[in-house]
Amino acid sequence: MKDIIITILISYIIGAIPVGYIVGKIFFKTDITKRGSGNIGFANVAQHLGLKAAFAVFLLDYLEGFIAVIAVKLLFNTPLLSAVAALMVVVGHDFSVFMKFKGGKGASTTYGALTVLSPLATLFGAFTFFGMLGIKKYISLSNLVSISMIPVYMVFMKVNKYYIFAAFSLAVLLIYTHRKNIADLISGKELKITNSEPLKRK
Repeated sequence: MKDIIITILISYIIGAIPVGYIVGKIFFKTDITKRGSGNIGFANVAQHLGLKAAFAVFLLDYLEGFIAVIAVKLLFNTPLLSAVAALMVVVGHDFSVFMKFKGGKGASTTYGALTVLSPLATLFGAFTFFGMLGIKKYISLSNLVSISMIPVYMVFMKVNKYYIFAAFSLAVLLIYTHRKNIADLISGKELKITNSEPLKRK
Protein backbone atom coordinates (compact mmCIF):
# COMPACT_ATOMS: atom_id res chain seq x y z
CA MET A 1 0.00 0.00 0.00
CA LYS A 2 2.83 2.39 0.85
CA ASP A 3 4.42 1.78 -2.56
CA ILE A 4 1.26 2.65 -4.46
CA ILE A 5 0.73 5.83 -2.41
CA ILE A 6 4.32 6.92 -3.12
CA THR A 7 3.79 6.12 -6.81
CA ILE A 8 0.59 8.17 -6.98
CA LEU A 9 2.09 11.17 -5.17
CA ILE A 10 5.39 11.26 -7.11
CA SER A 11 3.71 10.84 -10.46
CA TYR A 12 0.91 13.30 -9.84
CA ILE A 13 3.21 16.07 -8.56
CA ILE A 14 5.62 15.70 -11.47
CA GLY A 15 2.76 15.82 -13.96
CA ALA A 16 1.13 18.77 -12.21
CA ILE A 17 4.04 21.15 -12.92
CA PRO A 18 2.43 23.58 -15.43
CA VAL A 19 5.34 24.01 -17.83
CA GLY A 20 3.24 25.55 -20.61
CA TYR A 21 2.07 28.28 -18.25
CA ILE A 22 5.62 28.81 -16.95
CA VAL A 23 7.14 29.06 -20.46
CA GLY A 24 4.47 31.55 -21.55
CA LYS A 25 4.92 33.74 -18.48
CA ILE A 26 8.73 33.75 -18.33
CA PHE A 27 9.69 33.91 -22.01
CA PHE A 28 6.67 35.57 -23.64
CA LYS A 29 5.16 37.60 -20.79
CA THR A 30 1.89 35.96 -21.76
CA ASP A 31 -0.68 34.08 -19.70
CA ILE A 32 -1.43 31.24 -22.12
CA THR A 33 -4.54 30.36 -20.10
CA LYS A 34 -6.08 33.59 -21.44
CA ARG A 35 -5.31 32.86 -25.09
CA GLY A 36 -7.29 30.65 -27.44
CA SER A 37 -8.63 27.59 -25.68
CA GLY A 38 -6.85 28.55 -22.44
CA ASN A 39 -5.02 25.24 -22.53
CA ILE A 40 -1.37 25.10 -21.44
CA GLY A 41 -0.38 22.29 -23.82
CA PHE A 42 1.45 22.05 -27.14
CA ALA A 43 -1.42 22.85 -29.53
CA ASN A 44 -2.59 26.08 -27.87
CA VAL A 45 0.99 27.25 -27.36
CA ALA A 46 1.77 26.51 -31.03
CA GLN A 47 -1.27 28.44 -32.21
CA HIS A 48 -0.60 31.53 -30.09
CA LEU A 49 3.11 31.65 -29.16
CA GLY A 50 4.72 29.83 -32.08
CA LEU A 51 6.37 26.52 -32.85
CA LYS A 52 9.60 27.18 -30.91
CA ALA A 53 7.66 27.73 -27.71
CA ALA A 54 5.42 24.76 -28.51
CA PHE A 55 8.35 22.40 -29.03
CA ALA A 56 9.89 23.54 -25.73
CA VAL A 57 6.57 22.83 -24.00
CA PHE A 58 6.24 19.49 -25.78
CA LEU A 59 9.72 18.42 -24.65
CA LEU A 60 9.14 19.44 -21.03
CA ASP A 61 5.68 17.84 -20.90
CA TYR A 62 7.09 14.71 -22.53
CA LEU A 63 9.85 14.60 -19.92
CA GLU A 64 7.25 14.83 -17.14
CA GLY A 65 5.71 11.58 -18.31
CA PHE A 66 9.03 9.91 -19.02
CA ILE A 67 10.69 10.90 -15.73
CA ALA A 68 7.71 9.96 -13.55
CA VAL A 69 7.40 6.45 -14.99
CA ILE A 70 11.13 5.78 -15.16
CA ALA A 71 11.49 6.93 -11.53
CA VAL A 72 8.77 4.54 -10.35
CA LYS A 73 10.22 1.78 -12.53
CA LEU A 74 13.63 2.26 -10.91
CA LEU A 75 12.15 2.48 -7.40
CA PHE A 76 9.81 -0.51 -7.52
CA ASN A 77 10.27 -2.28 -10.87
CA THR A 78 6.77 -3.74 -10.98
CA PRO A 79 4.54 -3.50 -14.09
CA LEU A 80 1.47 -2.56 -12.03
CA LEU A 81 3.12 0.42 -10.35
CA SER A 82 4.69 1.56 -13.62
CA ALA A 83 1.22 1.51 -15.17
CA VAL A 84 -0.19 3.48 -12.22
CA ALA A 85 2.62 6.02 -12.62
CA ALA A 86 1.78 6.45 -16.31
CA LEU A 87 -1.86 7.12 -15.47
CA MET A 88 -1.21 9.46 -12.54
CA VAL A 89 1.39 11.64 -14.23
CA VAL A 90 -1.09 12.40 -17.01
CA VAL A 91 -3.89 13.00 -14.48
CA GLY A 92 -1.54 15.45 -12.75
CA HIS A 93 -0.88 17.21 -16.04
CA ASP A 94 -4.56 17.40 -17.00
CA PHE A 95 -5.85 18.37 -13.54
CA SER A 96 -2.97 20.22 -11.90
CA VAL A 97 -3.30 21.20 -8.27
CA PHE A 98 -1.18 24.24 -9.13
CA MET A 99 -3.70 25.39 -11.77
CA LYS A 100 -6.91 24.93 -9.76
CA PHE A 101 -7.22 21.42 -11.18
CA LYS A 102 -7.01 22.55 -14.77
CA GLY A 103 -4.10 21.92 -17.12
CA GLY A 104 -3.16 20.55 -20.49
CA LYS A 105 -4.85 17.85 -22.54
CA GLY A 106 -2.19 15.28 -21.82
CA ALA A 107 -0.91 14.18 -25.22
CA SER A 108 2.78 15.07 -24.77
CA THR A 109 2.90 13.66 -21.23
CA THR A 110 1.13 10.52 -22.44
CA TYR A 111 3.78 9.99 -25.12
CA GLY A 112 6.51 10.37 -22.49
CA ALA A 113 4.89 7.89 -20.10
CA LEU A 114 4.16 5.33 -22.82
CA THR A 115 7.72 5.58 -24.15
CA VAL A 116 8.88 3.95 -20.91
CA LEU A 117 6.15 1.31 -20.93
CA SER A 118 6.59 0.33 -24.59
CA PRO A 119 9.16 2.25 -26.67
CA LEU A 120 8.38 0.42 -29.93
CA ALA A 121 4.60 0.83 -29.71
CA THR A 122 5.08 4.52 -28.90
CA LEU A 123 7.44 4.89 -31.86
CA PHE A 124 4.74 3.43 -34.09
CA GLY A 125 2.36 5.92 -32.47
CA ALA A 126 4.73 8.76 -33.41
CA PHE A 127 4.78 7.56 -37.03
CA THR A 128 0.98 7.53 -36.94
CA PHE A 129 0.94 11.08 -35.54
CA PHE A 130 3.18 12.53 -38.24
CA GLY A 131 1.33 10.65 -40.95
CA MET A 132 -2.00 12.08 -39.82
CA LEU A 133 -0.53 15.57 -39.33
CA GLY A 134 0.92 15.54 -42.82
CA ILE A 135 -2.43 14.59 -44.32
CA LYS A 136 -4.95 16.49 -42.18
CA LYS A 137 -2.88 19.28 -40.51
CA TYR A 138 -4.82 18.97 -37.24
CA ILE A 139 -2.71 18.41 -34.11
CA SER A 140 -5.73 17.31 -32.09
CA LEU A 141 -6.83 14.70 -34.62
CA SER A 142 -3.28 13.42 -35.03
CA ASN A 143 -2.92 12.99 -31.26
CA LEU A 144 -6.29 11.28 -30.93
CA VAL A 145 -5.57 8.76 -33.68
CA SER A 146 -1.97 8.05 -32.71
CA ILE A 147 -2.54 7.62 -28.97
CA SER A 148 -5.65 5.53 -29.58
CA MET A 149 -3.55 3.24 -31.78
CA ILE A 150 -0.74 2.72 -29.24
CA PRO A 151 -2.69 0.18 -27.09
CA VAL A 152 -3.58 -1.62 -30.33
CA TYR A 153 0.10 -1.81 -31.25
CA MET A 154 0.83 -3.04 -27.72
CA VAL A 155 -1.67 -5.88 -28.09
CA PHE A 156 0.00 -7.07 -31.30
CA MET A 157 3.41 -6.79 -29.64
CA LYS A 158 2.13 -8.80 -26.63
CA VAL A 159 3.15 -6.13 -24.13
CA ASN A 160 2.40 -6.59 -20.42
CA LYS A 161 -1.35 -6.49 -19.70
CA TYR A 162 -0.99 -3.66 -17.14
CA TYR A 163 0.77 -1.54 -19.74
CA ILE A 164 -1.98 -2.21 -22.28
CA PHE A 165 -4.62 -1.26 -19.72
CA ALA A 166 -2.73 1.96 -18.89
CA ALA A 167 -2.38 2.85 -22.59
CA PHE A 168 -6.06 2.17 -23.23
CA SER A 169 -7.09 4.24 -20.19
CA LEU A 170 -4.88 7.11 -21.32
CA ALA A 171 -6.46 6.99 -24.78
CA VAL A 172 -9.92 7.25 -23.17
CA LEU A 173 -8.73 10.15 -20.98
CA LEU A 174 -7.32 11.89 -24.07
CA ILE A 175 -10.68 11.58 -25.82
CA TYR A 176 -12.30 13.18 -22.75
CA THR A 177 -9.85 16.11 -22.63
CA HIS A 178 -10.26 16.59 -26.40
CA ARG A 179 -14.06 16.52 -26.37
CA LYS A 180 -14.29 20.18 -27.49
CA ASN A 181 -11.71 19.53 -30.24
CA ILE A 182 -13.77 16.57 -31.41
CA ALA A 183 -16.88 18.76 -31.58
CA ASP A 184 -14.91 21.43 -33.48
CA LEU A 185 -13.51 18.84 -35.88
CA ILE A 186 -17.03 17.62 -36.64
CA SER A 187 -18.33 21.18 -37.13
CA GLY A 188 -15.28 22.32 -39.13
CA LYS A 189 -14.22 24.92 -36.54
CA GLU A 190 -10.95 23.25 -35.47
CA LEU A 191 -7.85 25.26 -36.39
CA LYS A 192 -5.19 23.62 -38.51
CA ILE A 193 -1.56 24.05 -37.44
CA THR A 194 -1.00 26.16 -40.58
CA ASN A 195 -3.64 28.63 -39.36
CA SER A 196 -1.92 29.43 -36.07
CA GLU A 197 -1.51 33.14 -35.29
CA PRO A 198 2.33 33.18 -35.24
CA LEU A 199 2.60 31.30 -38.52
CA LYS A 200 0.07 33.54 -40.27
CA ARG A 201 2.09 36.61 -39.24
CA LYS A 202 5.26 35.28 -40.89
